[in-house]
Amino acid sequence: MKSVGLALATAALLASNIAKADEICLRLKSFETAARSDNPVEPQWIDVYWAVDDEAIFSSACIHGEKAASGALCEWLVENMSREFSGLLPKRILDCAKTGRNPYGATDFPARATFFAGHQGGRFYLQTAHRKDSEKPWMRLTIFPDRRRSDASTLPEPVDYKRTVE
Repeated sequence: MKSVGLALATAALLASNIAKADEICLRLKSFETAARSDNPVEPQWIDVYWAVDDEAIFSSACIHGEKAASGALCEWLVENMSREFSGLLPKRILDCAKTGRNPYGATDFPARATFFAGHQGGRFYLQTAHRKDSEKPWMRLTIFPDRRRSDASTLPEPVDYKRTVE
C-alpha cells in the first residue's frame, strides 16, 4: 500500500514538473513576442540570482532590463521557478529550445553561454555563472528580437545582486 502511495506521489511530482516546463516554454514565446512589440531591434534581458538572502537558504531574485517584456517574465519567474534547485531553470529553458545535449541538471550549474533560435525570428542568449565573490548561481536570459543583431558584447555587464538592492 505504501509503495502505491509513493508511486502516485512520484507521478504527481513528475506531472507538476512537466507542466512547469511547458509553462516556461509558453513564457519564453511570450517574452519573444512582447520584446518584438516593445522594440524589434533592442535586446531585452533578465538576470536571475539564487541564494540572495543569507538568512534564507532557498531565496532568489530577478532583475530585468526595465522593459515591459522582461518585467513580465521576471515577475512570473520569481513566483514559479525552483529556489532549491537552480539548475532546473536553465535546464527547462534549453529543453524548450531543443538544443540537443543539455548540460544542466537539478544541481548541476556549469558556467556556460549558449545561443539558440527563438520561434519568431529572434535569438536567445542564455548565460550562466557563479558570481566570483560568492560562488552563488546567476543566470542571464536575453532575447535579441532580430537574430541578425544578436551581439552579446552590446549587453551591459551583470551587476552583483547585493549592490543592486542596496
